[in-house]
Amino acid sequence: MKHLFLLLVVFAVAFWGSVAAYAEAEAACDETEECKPIALFNGEDLDDWHIYLADPEVDPDDVWQVRDGAIWCKGEPFGFLRT
Repeated sequence: MKHLFLLLVVFAVAFWGSVAAYAEAEAACDETEECKPIALFNGEDLDDWHIYLADPEVDPDDVWQVRDGAIWCKGEPFGFLRT
């Protein structure tokens, strides 16, 4: 029973410490530009993306497209996108 009480006390201290640290970090983020989210995809085009294909002769627009606000991939040839 003594060990259970000690475990609960340790858990409570750790929990409240992490809550306080999170609240402090959130308050600091509200004051800086660094913490603002960055939109990676605008839902309209892939202008800010880099497209890499295994076959450089293939037109990337034939493989990667934006339809209904989502990125679609034909799947061939192998490739990837990056921001």
